[in-house]
Amino acid sequence: MIGKSHLPNIYLETKKGYFNVVRELEIGTVNLYVLEQTGYSAPMFVGSANGQMNMMHGNYYDIKNLYVSKGVNGEVTHLGSNQLFSKNFKNAASDYFADCPELVTKIQNKEFKKKHVRDIVKFYNLQCNNQHVVVLKK
Repeated sequence: MIGKSHLPNIYLETKKGYFNVVRELEIGTVNLYVLEQTGYSAPMFVGSANGQMNMMHGNYYDIKNLYVSKGVNGEVTHLGSNQLFSKNFKNAASDYFADCPELVTKIQNKEFKKKHVRDIVKFYNLQCNNQHVVVLKK
């Protein structure tokens, strides 16, 4: 699970022409970033059958978008978010890590799920490429 921590924030192009401040979670052959958006949605007024207006209170939201990149200047790829209607994580992660069949098998067999994204990136960095990973502590 991705939680709040005191890891460095960086400015990253998350979509062509769009830059956001993201938090670095893992650095290695593959880098993992999270873009967290929190706040409250505005209250809404809705009409009822009897012609009265009713107010629906705003809700707190906490959206975490996951991004990965390979190498120093690698293209940034969105792996999904913690929202219900986000990109299919299993397919996105399997495609992204396709060069590591052992990891893809673990993702497809649901041994690794979206909540294990840090473990997925660590596994890739340590097992799939004989590279060393820098693990940033909370």
